[in-house]
Amino acid sequence: MAQSAPIAPLSLADPADPTKPSPAFLAAVQQVLQQKVRPGIQSDGGDIALVDIDPRRGRVYVQLSGSCSGCAMSQMTLFGFVQRTLMSEVPGIEEVVPV
Repeated sequence: MAQSAPIAPLSLADPADPTKPSPAFLAAVQQVLQQKVRPGIQSDGGDIALVDIDPRRGRVYVQLSGSCSGCAMSQMTLFGFVQRTLMSEVPGIEEVVPV
């Protein structure tokens, strides 16, 4: 897979409601999850869903499902793959939190 450049700095919070992510930040997170993270997780029989984003803390909340939900390696997948990929691709993400 070809390496892509990280997404340019974005406004994390929606100016109209700082508790919600800006449309550009939400789209960037969804794009990385869909194009880079989800295929890898699905290849192992699992899946991932975006649950919420806290732009004030730079937190992305996700839910692993399928074979990932009960897998002993799910924490490694979450932090070693999902968090690392999101943090390197979308500026402003500080943490990925499982729900």
